[in-house]
Amino acid sequence: MPSAYVCKAFNNFSYFNQRFETTPIQWDIKKKKFRHTSDHKKLFIWKVNCFLSMGIGLGAVTYILLREIVSPTNSLSIFFLLVQIALLTFGSLWIAMAACSLVYGKEYVYCWNESAKFLDRLREQSTGKMQ
Repeated sequence: MPSAYVCKAFNNFSYFNQRFETTPIQWDIKKKKFRHTSDHKKLFIWKVNCFLSMGIGLGAVTYILLREIVSPTNSLSIFFLLVQIALLTFGSLWIAMAACSLVYGKEYVYCWNESAKFLDRLREQSTGKMQ
C-alpha cells in the first residue's frame, strides 16, 4: 500500500476528477488500488478530449512557430516564442502520456498493484518481527 499521503492525494484527485469522464487508469477509492479500463465505448469522450483538443492546440502552436520561423515578422516577442515552445513541448508530452496510458495502462496497473501487495507483505513481516 502506498503511504498515507499518496493515498490521500489519489483519493482527492479521483473524488473530484474521475466524475466527468472515464480514463484508462483510475484509482479505486474503496479498494485503494488502480484499475484499468480498456472499453473503447467508455473511453470515447476521454480520447476525443485528449487527442482532438490537444491536437488542435498543438497544431495552432506549431503553425504560429513555423510561420514565425519561415517568414519572421518580428511581431512576436522572445517571451511569447518561448511560451509557444513550452506549450508545444508540454502538449506533446501530454499526448505521449495519454497514448502510453492507452497502450501500456494494463501493465502499469498490474505492476503498481502487485508492488503495493508486496510492500504490504514486507510491512506485515517487519512489524511481526518487531513484536
